[in-house]
Amino acid sequence: MAEQIERLLSAVDQENVELRVVPDRLDWHDGQHGAFVLYDREGGHSVVYLKHLDTATYLAYPEVVARYRTLLAELGSLALTAEQTHDHLEKALRTLMCAES
Repeated sequence: MAEQIERLLSAVDQENVELRVVPDRLDWHDGQHGAFVLYDREGGHSVVYLKHLDTATYLAYPEVVARYRTLLAELGSLALTAEQTHDHLEKALRTLMCAES
């Protein structure tokens, strides 16, 4: 686990990466239904990508995409800031390193 956190910390130092953690201390929210990717394509056609064990699903109906866009905004309001996320990861890494010693 420590290696994974170290990798995340090195990734967030890149200019094109923004990582924000949604704290697990929060009550249930719709983001816990599973991971998704929202692709905004040229021409205004957006698609939601859902990956499953053996397959993937693409959702393109505008009303469905709008629900995922709303969810993404809600997750953004729940998430730590990029700076808070960095601090959170560093603290988690220190805790893991101490536990391994």
